[in-house]
Amino acid sequence: MIKKLLFPLVFGVVLAGYSTFALLDTFVVEQPMQDVSFDSHFFDDFPTASSSVPTSSSKPASSSVNETSSSRPESSSSSSEISSSSSSSSSSSSMPVVPGTTIFPDAPIYTDTPTYTENTYTDSHMCITILTETVQVKNKKGQMVDTVVYCADIYLTSAQYMKTALAKDKYGQKIVERTSSMAERHNAVFAINGDYYGAQERGYVLRNGTVFRDSKKTVDMDKGDLAIYTDGSFETFKEANKSVEDMQALKLDTGIKAYQIFSFGPILVEDGKTIVSEKDEVAISSKLGNQRTAIGIIDNLHYRVAVCDGRLSSSWGMELYQMADYMVEKGCKTVYNLDGGGSSTIWFNGRLLNRPNTNGEKDIGEREVSDCVYFA
Repeated sequence: MIKKLLFPLVFGVVLAGYSTFALLDTFVVEQPMQDVSFDSHFFDDFPTASSSVPTSSSKPASSSVNETSSSRPESSSSSSEISSSSSSSSSSSSMPVVPGTTIFPDAPIYTDTPTYTENTYTDSHMCITILTETVQVKNKKGQMVDTVVYCADIYLTSAQYMKTALAKDKYGQKIVERTSSMAERHNAVFAINGDYYGAQERGYVLRNGTVFRDSKKTVDMDKGDLAIYTDGSFETFKEANKSVEDMQALKLDTGIKAYQIFSFGPILVEDGKTIVSEKDEVAISSKLGNQRTAIGIIDNLHYRVAVCDGRLSSSWGMELYQMADYMVEKGCKTVYNLDGGGSSTIWFNGRLLNRPNTNGEKDIGEREVSDCVYFA
């Protein structure tokens, strides 16, 4: 009798042990492929913007923004019916807001030494202004609802100040870290989450000039990639059409090459026009709109980055096409969608600005991700 029971007992223990190992190996145990040690001299030869850019060593805080709205057109209606309903001086206590003006600067005014306000930062090579606003978007029932958006206007003198970091400075799957932690370790001024490359087994990964993954996504999974070149320009493309080597060699005759490639997607805006529709959504969708993280370019070395809160009673969120329309209204010519949902994070001057969450109000907290984009 004991022998008859022994085999199923042992088998059950072995099966339970294997199942536990498989679960830990799949979802918990880190699988580092290599430590990350970027070449510190890689950024030495990046092109630099014209020296005619104005600078000031004693710029007052208010001079970093334009006092009139004549330089920025009023928002026009779009397919997502986005409209601004409050400014960055919103008094809502249910979410963090950054007090200050709603007007972005006409042009950067760099400072000889780092200069901070609650919603601006300038130094000799970077000028950042943060706008926090509540806009109205159309929900799934066709009603107009509020969504809180954090939008950064960023000028750089060189693309070398836009970099990426990998969680724990390692490349591999299931290696994760909070965006804020990565930003602080790399002495960043501003950071957003990246494309969470570690959640995928395929798709190009080129970071700070180093190729970590060159395996192409399948055609049905290829929503387009974003390449950032050493002159600060953006290019979107499909992996089926170009290799990583193509992107690094494409402009070698001018000394310019891709040094970052993101492969989450989709591409939201090309040539200043929204190219996604209500039918285009990521696989994971919420009954509410989702949090989004998008990076866009206005001109070389002039960028707009936006993150919206979502799945909250105070902030519905956005569909992809709504984020695209929002960025078009902000003047972007090319816009790319990075990882969203609970991953969406925006960090500035040592503090988290948005309200990251996976399941709404009961789950407010920053998600650990595999990479981030930061400015330093």
